[in-house]
Amino acid sequence: MHRTSGADAYVVELGLKSDNSSAIRGLNDGTKLVSAPTPGILSCSHYRPFWIGWFRNGIEVGHGFDIGYRVFLRWDSGLSHVVRAAGVSTFEGESGNFRLPETQGQSSFEILQLI
Repeated sequence: MHRTSGADAYVVELGLKSDNSSAIRGLNDGTKLVSAPTPGILSCSHYRPFWIGWFRNGIEVGHGFDIGYRVFLRWDSGLSHVVRAAGVSTFEGESGNFRLPETQGQSSFEILQLI
């Protein structure tokens, strides 16, 4: 999520510390904004559904297909944001597969759903 000025960007990281924690951090300075224990959140053999939502003044991350439920990370910046881009990747040197659902004609999205 970028602020209107474009100066700030944020990263959602899943499966840190050998798949034991997850975090939201600032991209520019690496500051950890919020973290949570998430042991076994990722799998090498099964797709696991997640959603990432940005709204009002923050970011939420949750498990499953039901957006807004099973939230395990929530960060409120206190500032209004305009999203200009979203991306998905693995950590450097790691491999991974992602499934992104079709937007079904939605002209703007506030949720990035990973399956």
